[in-house]
Amino acid sequence: MKIKNIFDRVESSPISAAVVLMISLLLANLLGVLKLRIFAQLFSGASSDLGVFMASDRIPNLVFSVLAVGALSASFVPIFSRLLSQNKENRAFEITATLFNLSLVIFVLVSLVFFPFSRPISGLISLGGNLSPLEMNLLDQCTRVLFLAQLFFILSAFASGVLQSFNRFTIVGLPPVVYNLVIIVFTLLTYHRLGIMAAAWGTVLGAACHFLVQLPALFSVGFRYLPRINLKDSLVAEIGRMFVPRSLSLTVDQLGLVIFTTLSLSLSASSVVIFSFAQRLMLIPVVLFGSTFSQASFATLSQNAESSADFLKTFRKVFNYISFLILPAVGFFIVLRIPFVRIFFGAKSFDLEATVLTANTLSFLALGMFFETHTSLLSRAFFAYKDSKTPLASALISLLVGVLASLIFLRVFHFGVWSLGLSFSIISLIDFLFMFLVLWRKFPQLLRPEFLMPLGKMILGAILSGLITLVTLKFFDQRLAIFDTRYSLNLIILTGTALLVGGLTYLLTCYYLGLHEGKRLVGLILRIRGFGPTFLGELFQE
Repeated sequence: MKIKNIFDRVESSPISAAVVLMISLLLANLLGVLKLRIFAQLFSGASSDLGVFMASDRIPNLVFSVLAVGALSASFVPIFSRLLSQNKENRAFEITATLFNLSLVIFVLVSLVFFPFSRPISGLISLGGNLSPLEMNLLDQCTRVLFLAQLFFILSAFASGVLQSFNRFTIVGLPPVVYNLVIIVFTLLTYHRLGIMAAAWGTVLGAACHFLVQLPALFSVGFRYLPRINLKDSLVAEIGRMFVPRSLSLTVDQLGLVIFTTLSLSLSASSVVIFSFAQRLMLIPVVLFGSTFSQASFATLSQNAESSADFLKTFRKVFNYISFLILPAVGFFIVLRIPFVRIFFGAKSFDLEATVLTANTLSFLALGMFFETHTSLLSRAFFAYKDSKTPLASALISLLVGVLASLIFLRVFHFGVWSLGLSFSIISLIDFLFMFLVLWRKFPQLLRPEFLMPLGKMILGAILSGLITLVTLKFFDQRLAIFDTRYSLNLIILTGTALLVGGLTYLLTCYYLGLHEGKRLVGLILRIRGFGPTFLGELFQE
């Protein structure tokens, strides 16, 4: 298949789109983890410099979420998709131009405030910390550089939103891969001269490529830049009404990360590295299974909003596939936490203490993986009905409870950085329960047996799978002792063996319990014709 045909590929269903995104995001996340491993090797493991760098992106990310993602997720994509379905493509691009230019103007205005006062603004992240003057200078420098990257992320967000509306998910999945690859290459080439700033400038270059790689596809679907801002447009006004609550919701999410980073810094700069590394591992299945399916189904959910039956059918199917994939991952991350950390971050400079602390933090983060994965779908379900207030209320309440819990853990009980992982899971749990219960009031069918029974079978399969994985790991590592896990290859073989046995246990359990997802996957495995796009397409064929 020609490269042009791959990038022009149009996905016909939410599931096939999710599979395409899943493959690309799996590669992007593996590169992201490799990037952190390289950082740990180049910059002395859980060092203060690396901790300061990882803390410095919080405020720039907050700007990006407020300016770009809020408008896109809450209303831009569904309105753009609706106009396309009505054959009003020119009208759709007029709306895009207004939002695009308005975001750029706001970014410039924010920049005029940010750069002159970057030192005190970046210093907000270190409240309660014990950073030295040199570390504060580094924090300010990294924050200023990473702020520049947000301009390209804003441009890229609009490009991705347009391409998603045209169901061009293959090209939408490519930018994160390019982004991480560029950072890795640039850092390796320049760290001798730039030190930790190589990672910061590599992020800017990676962000630029994140946008540029989408430009050919963007122009191919008919996009043309229009120098216009029409605030009197009725659809722009409609987007504006939804923008504020959604942006506030994302602001709450980003503030949560700022607060957790500040709390980590109050322990030590290295604690930021430990928490960030553990969270990065946890987010692999969350993004891979949650973000892909919810992102791919958003346009369909929006189109089905006028039909409760169609909406529920799409929501249930996506919810079940996410649950089917994420539940065994929870057990694997708890049981295999130390092998995972050693495999992914086991650079020589990432010592045993840092490994154990990261693994313990990961295990507590894993407790909330199921809930964190589904919050993305639940949020988009409300956005499909043009309801941004419910996700905002949910995010605010869960954050307040989670921050209170973390303060109690750290200040009253004097727990370590792992307790931040537990607090993060508490936030995910409350966020999930709040939105699910509100949605249940709108659709009582959600708690009927036909919805709960498959979920119960999946949970049973995941528990059994986790136990078998643990037994397999202990048997080969302790009883037989045939793997010398001081060597990376042996550790990978041992971990892979435990994963394989646990994964097969889960699949067979789901198959014999009569789960549609399990039966479909096992049936395809038994008649393998090659693992690739065709195989995955059949797996998730509607």
